[in-house]
Amino acid sequence: MNWKGHLLFWTVHWAMPLLAGLVLLLGWRGGSCPAWARGLWRHRWPFFLLSRVLFALLLYPVLGYGGSRDFEEWWVPEARALLDGTAPVNPSQHNPLFVPLLAAGLRLFPAGGGAGVLLPFLLGEALLVRSASRIARRLHGEGAEEWLGTWLLLSPALWYQSVVRAQDETLFLGLLLFSLSLLLEGRRRLGAAVLGLGFCATKLTYGPYAAAALLFTATDARGLLLSGLSFLAPCALAWGPRLLAGDPLLPPAVLERQAWMSGSGLGIPDLLARLGAEVPPRWSALLCAAATGALLLHLRFRRTGPPSPRRLLTSLVLVHCLQMLLLPVCLPPYHAQGSALILLWLWPFRGDRGWRHLLAAVLLLDVGVSLWWNALETEAVLNGVSIPVHGALLFLGFRTAGDPVREGSPRGSGR
Repeated sequence: MNWKGHLLFWTVHWAMPLLAGLVLLLGWRGGSCPAWARGLWRHRWPFFLLSRVLFALLLYPVLGYGGSRDFEEWWVPEARALLDGTAPVNPSQHNPLFVPLLAAGLRLFPAGGGAGVLLPFLLGEALLVRSASRIARRLHGEGAEEWLGTWLLLSPALWYQSVVRAQDETLFLGLLLFSLSLLLEGRRRLGAAVLGLGFCATKLTYGPYAAAALLFTATDARGLLLSGLSFLAPCALAWGPRLLAGDPLLPPAVLERQAWMSGSGLGIPDLLARLGAEVPPRWSALLCAAATGALLLHLRFRRTGPPSPRRLLTSLVLVHCLQMLLLPVCLPPYHAQGSALILLWLWPFRGDRGWRHLLAAVLLLDVGVSLWWNALETEAVLNGVSIPVHGALLFLGFRTAGDPVREGSPRGSGR
C-alpha cells in the first residue's frame, strides 16, 4: 500500500469515526441544540448525499475499495446469483426479501465492483434519519428533532456501517423506525404492514422489536388482532413461495454459524466463551427469546397504565439490551440497531448528569463498533464496555417502566 492508500485508510477507518464522536460528545455537553447542529440539520439531505452516496462512489468505483467480508463473501455473490438464476455458494441466513433487495440495488447500479448492493442500506439510513427525527419532534419538540437528527447524521455507528462496512443494521433500524412513525401517527394497519415487510427484509432478531411495537401501540384486543393480521400479511406473501417449494421455514444453519463465531461478540455468552465456559448457542438463543417474551408480557399486562409512546420506547430499548446481553453471538455492528432508540429514550433525561454519563458510554460504543474492524483485540475491550452499559440501560428501563413521572421526566431519574 502506497502513501495514498495509508492516508485513505487512516482517514476513513480512524480519523473520521473519532472526529464524529468528539463533535457529538462536545455538542451534547451543553444539553441543548447548538447553532452548528441547527445549520447542519437545515442542510441534512445535501450533507447526506455528500457523506453517504458520494463517499460510497469515491470508495468503491473510483478507489476500488473491496468492502467488508460480508460484502465480498455474502452480499455481492448472493445478489449476482439471484440475478443470474444460479444457486449461491453461501446461502443467505436472512429473511426472504433481503437478497432480492440487494439484487435490485445491484441491477440499478451494476458498476463499481458490486457497490449497488449498498443502495438498500443507504436508503434504509435515509429512512432512519427521516423517521427518527419525526418521532423526536412528535414526542420531544423541535429542539430534539434538530439535535437527535444531527447526531444520527454524524454517528459513526450508522454511516460507517452502511458505507464503509456494508452492514445491514441501517436497513433494519430504518424500516423499524418508519413503521414506528406510522404507528405513532395512528396509522396502525399500515404501520403494522410495514413492520411485517421490515421483518421479511431483514433477519430473525427483528421479530422481538416487532412484537414490542405491536403490543405497545394496540389499545385493545381487537386492535392487536387487526395489527397482527396486517403484520402477517407480507410475511405470508414472502414465505409462501419458500414453503410451497419445500424449502425450510427458517434460514439454514443459523445456530451452526453462531457456534463457530462464538467468543467474537459483545454479549455475556461471548464473555463466557472467552473465559472457557462456552454456552451452546441454542441454549443462549432460547434464553434470550424466553427473557424477551416474559419481559414484554410483564410490561404490557402487569405494569399499570395504558400503552403510550414512552412505554413503547422503553420496551424497544429493553428488547435491544436483552439481545445485546444474551444473543449467542452479539457482533459489534448490532449495537447500531438500537442507537436511535436509545437516543430517543434518553432525551427527557438530558439535564441529568448521571444520564449524560450513560449517554457518553453509548457514544463510546458508537465509535468503538467502527474501530473494532481495525484492531484485533478491540472486541474484548468493547465487551467490557457493552455489558455494563446495556445492563445499566436494562435496569433503569425496567425500573422506570410504567411510572409516568420516572418514564418521562428527569425528575424521576433519581437525581
